[in-house]
Amino acid sequence: MIHWTNVLAAILIEVRLHWRAGVVAMLLGALAVLATYFLDTTTSLPSLAWGDDGSAPFLFGVGVAPLLCAMGMLAPSVVRRIRRIEFDTLMRECRPRLEVQSSDLDVQDVLVPDNADAKSTTWIEPEVASADTADAADMHMDAGIGLAPEVLNLFPSIEPSDDQPVELTTIVINVALAPEPAEHTAGRVEVPAEWTEFELDVLLLIGAEHRWDTLRYHQRQGTLQKAVFLVTVPKLDKLRESQPGDRQRLPVYCSFFYHNRWCGEGLRMLEVRQSDAVERLPAVVPPKKPPLYDKLVVEPGQEPDLTVTIKRDSTAPGWYVWTFKSPHALKPVTNGDCRSPLDDPLDFVASRMEVVAKSPEDRRVERMQGAFGAAIYGATSPAFRAIYWDLYHRAARPNDCRLDSIQFIVDEPYVPWELMRPAVGGGVKPEFLGIRHSVGRWVSALSCQYGQEVAVNEMAVFASDYAGTKLEKLPGALEEGEFLEKNYTAQPSPVAKQPILDFFRRCQVQVAHFACHGKAHVDDPDLSELLLVPEGELMPIDLDGLEENGIRAQRPLVFLNACELGASGKVLSVVGGWPKSFLQAGAVAFVGTLWAVNDKEAHVIGKEFYALALADPPLPLGEVMQRIRAKWKDRGLTRLAYLYYGDPNLRLRRLRSAPRSQ
Repeated sequence: MIHWTNVLAAILIEVRLHWRAGVVAMLLGALAVLATYFLDTTTSLPSLAWGDDGSAPFLFGVGVAPLLCAMGMLAPSVVRRIRRIEFDTLMRECRPRLEVQSSDLDVQDVLVPDNADAKSTTWIEPEVASADTADAADMHMDAGIGLAPEVLNLFPSIEPSDDQPVELTTIVINVALAPEPAEHTAGRVEVPAEWTEFELDVLLLIGAEHRWDTLRYHQRQGTLQKAVFLVTVPKLDKLRESQPGDRQRLPVYCSFFYHNRWCGEGLRMLEVRQSDAVERLPAVVPPKKPPLYDKLVVEPGQEPDLTVTIKRDSTAPGWYVWTFKSPHALKPVTNGDCRSPLDDPLDFVASRMEVVAKSPEDRRVERMQGAFGAAIYGATSPAFRAIYWDLYHRAARPNDCRLDSIQFIVDEPYVPWELMRPAVGGGVKPEFLGIRHSVGRWVSALSCQYGQEVAVNEMAVFASDYAGTKLEKLPGALEEGEFLEKNYTAQPSPVAKQPILDFFRRCQVQVAHFACHGKAHVDDPDLSELLLVPEGELMPIDLDGLEENGIRAQRPLVFLNACELGASGKVLSVVGGWPKSFLQAGAVAFVGTLWAVNDKEAHVIGKEFYALALADPPLPLGEVMQRIRAKWKDRGLTRLAYLYYGDPNLRLRRLRSAPRSQ
């Protein structure tokens, strides 16, 4: 039975949170009563007056009807609030929170990706920024620094009712946010500081099971409403293959979505016991602490039409869990349809690329569409296919929804999902996803530093034709560098190890472009190399430590247009190599190749990229890559080799327009 104090508390909370809506409702109600009174006194309609002069209903309407209108608008929110309060009360009574047995844990851990579903978000109207704030932002951008507006750094807290539960029991998990790191939860969440009070959609993933709830936060008061989840602990047998014994560690992930845009993650470990007879540990050891970033930014802006997160199923090796988020209503799917098998993603990609590379020239297009594009689509989950085609067909209808942009957030960094080739009956012609839509990809372990704008004041280009060396000449690379110098005032820089590292430590540019030779290392992408002049090499591991320096302050776009970086059919730019290193160091976006590319065509693609990305107005980078790929049948497979890491709606805003020579 609902207690009257909970009803009163719910009404007070909702009135405080939605007072603007209440004021609007009361004004609308007053206008309606005035209109009724005007019609009553100026037309031949039957009189609505209770008294001789008709004043009674008028005064009653102005005083009471607007209030009833406001209460009607707030009623659904009040009902949901009452249910929330009753549920929280029940959970506190039935499942007391676990008392931490050890306070000397040296915690924090890396965030990992999670997935999304369809759920709308209600936003509190932002406070208007002061003139001083706006002037400061303008001065900051005029200085040429590509930083986004001020952000609010928050830390998730994942609190289970029992952190050492028995398998198949039910536990309650509360998720909150705070300005300081929680002792037992790793991760970080970033939202624009312009919102005093806001809601975040929270996705919880435990094993193959995922749940959604809403969290409400206030900058001064903290978490107003926690996200609460009632979940069943997975059976130990599902974990036993990787962790034999009577207890196993189980990660609990939380992904946070700000206005339908992924904005960070949290991670906490549970210790699952086979039965109550298994002795409890003194404390659950947290995972290794990841590097935390001081300049992470998630900017307000256009959200992708579909966000797809792909995460390993911690209870079933070789399986992945797909979840979805969209500003549009999504087709309902079951948890079972959200899983797909993928034993070895790196081998999956490399073996199919080898099929394409070993095919005769006249068969490569066919192999690319079948052995590669169709195979990747076949590796998706049934839920993705159902949701994608539902949105696709609805987008074709007027005034329904859009499906222009898709964002993938993955902890599996190897599969180029943008090169899947969705096919279905009904007369829809198969096409690569990255040609049909604007697509971006991101790696969840790199947290949430991706944004939607880079203010470009300075560019740098590292290019060489390798004249005077033993390596094959790259005339196109040198032309590419000269083109960027002439048309975009790019600073020429030597393709040498120490100058490159020194450059990024003092990074003062917002775009860094490489046009050079490279060499892939398929078994360990972290050992891939950029070949230097006059000799030597640069590897991804050489960039370790740069995140504390200039590159993180500038948050640049890095374009790695490296030719002959790998043998045919071999993986180059998997995120385990160059993309991961540059993004981890602080880049806001990365463009690189998945396989060896042609020098001449790579030069043309580089010119096309900047012509579109720095146009007036500039195109979003996801759309730029979409247009580049669209010419692949006329210009060759090199057009499909380029992968884009970042927000599909990110734009480059050029501050300096005059060429250096002028």
